[in-house]
Amino acid sequence: MAHGKMIRLSSWFAILATLASVPIGLLVLVLIEKSFFDIGNHTAAIFALPFLLAVLVLFVWQAVQQKLVWVDERSLHVTTLLKGTNIPLTSVDRVDESVFRAVVIVRLKTESIFCSTITFRPNLPFNVFFGPHYVTEELRDLVHKASSQTMGAI
Repeated sequence: MAHGKMIRLSSWFAILATLASVPIGLLVLVLIEKSFFDIGNHTAAIFALPFLLAVLVLFVWQAVQQKLVWVDERSLHVTTLLKGTNIPLTSVDRVDESVFRAVVIVRLKTESIFCSTITFRPNLPFNVFFGPHYVTEELRDLVHKASSQTMGAI
C-alpha cells in the first residue's frame, strides 16, 4: 500500500440497498393498508399499520447505522450517515467475520464513538469454503503490521 493511500473496505451497495428499502417499504405499507381497507377488513388494517410502521423504522435505523470504512497504513476511518471517526490500527484488538451475516467485525481495545465493536459489510462475495474474506485478511495484516511497528518503536 502506498504511503497515505486510503482503501475502501466497505461496500457502497450495502448502504444503497438499505436506503432503497425505505421507499420500497413505504410503497408496500401503502399497498397493504389499501388492500385491507378495500376488502373491508378495518380491524386487520388497524393491527397491520403499527407492525408495518415498526418495520419501516427498523429499515431507516439500519440505513443510518450502516458504516463506510476506509483504511490506510495507520488508521481505520469509519463513518455513518451521521458521524465519523479515525481509529488507530494499534487500537484494534482483533478482526473477525460473520459469514452468516456477511460482515467484518472489528473489535477495539477501547471504546470509540461506535462502542467497542465496528461491523461493516465488505464487497461481496463471502465464500464459506475458501477461507476468510480478502478484506478480513487485509485488515488483519495491516493491524499486525501497525502493532509490530509500535512494539519495535518501544
